[in-house]
Amino acid sequence: MIIESLHRKPRADGERGVPKPSVDRLDIRQDGVAGDYNRYRQETLKGDLDMAILLHCAEVLETLASEGWPVGAGDLGENLLLRGVEYSGLEPGARLRAGGVEMTVTKAATPCSNLSVLPYVGDARIKAFMQALSNRRGWYARVTREGAVAVGDAVTVEGVG
Repeated sequence: MIIESLHRKPRADGERGVPKPSVDRLDIRQDGVAGDYNRYRQETLKGDLDMAILLHCAEVLETLASEGWPVGAGDLGENLLLRGVEYSGLEPGARLRAGGVEMTVTKAATPCSNLSVLPYVGDARIKAFMQALSNRRGWYARVTREGAVAVGDAVTVEGVG
């Protein structure tokens, strides 16, 4: 199990938070990724620490692509794209170690209409895309130990408990 890619997007007036560009390394703090801005979490939810990091699995993106949705790394706003991690194993309470960081999965992310900005979705296909993402949108996590992560870092997942 490894980190396949890392993503962050700084605040940019008039822009949505997706897609998030790839980077080689992230500094992860209790309140999220340094230099990443999530308008919904930071403005509407007042910096909810249970939504500090968004995790996703490469295998789910590949499945979506096979269904006709060419979802690329960073398109769904994930900060960490993991390979070899069972999506169903990332349930609330699961603990992850990646690089120098520890996190606890808190809740599933829900599809939102902001994803209509993706070029293969648009306003005409957003409802179908949100349905396709049902139970496959990613997982939020709370940071329990700050640190740095890099592409290729090993990931371990411990079950709920």
